[in-house]
Amino acid sequence: MLESVLAQAASDFADHLELLQRHLRQPSISPTGEGITEMVEMLAADLTRLGGRTEIVQTPEFPVVYSRIDAGAPCTVLIHSMYDVVEADEPGWLAPPFSATRMDLWDFGDCIVGRGAEDTKGR
Repeated sequence: MLESVLAQAASDFADHLELLQRHLRQPSISPTGEGITEMVEMLAADLTRLGGRTEIVQTPEFPVVYSRIDAGAPCTVLIHSMYDVVEADEPGWLAPPFSATRMDLWDFGDCIVGRGAEDTKGR
């Protein structure tokens, strides 16, 4: 089972990478609200396109994007992720923070540099 999942992930890698970079390029800055609506709509549309029954749930803070993709498997996987980020105005970026630039970094190899790539949109 794991082998087939890994083979499918490798086969679809370019598509997944493109989707990730598109999400990283969309600002969704929680302290200012910049791009939040656009990010929510993008996520909802992408999850629906992937076969999910998706809804946007309004909350007193920011909306929650809830989607259920039922592939008929005997097990359920719950994925929780954040779509918002903090400002990216600190100095020292190796690339513009919302460019989702791929580059070879030190001992890490091929990486994506961008706000949210490691701990928010990238998980």
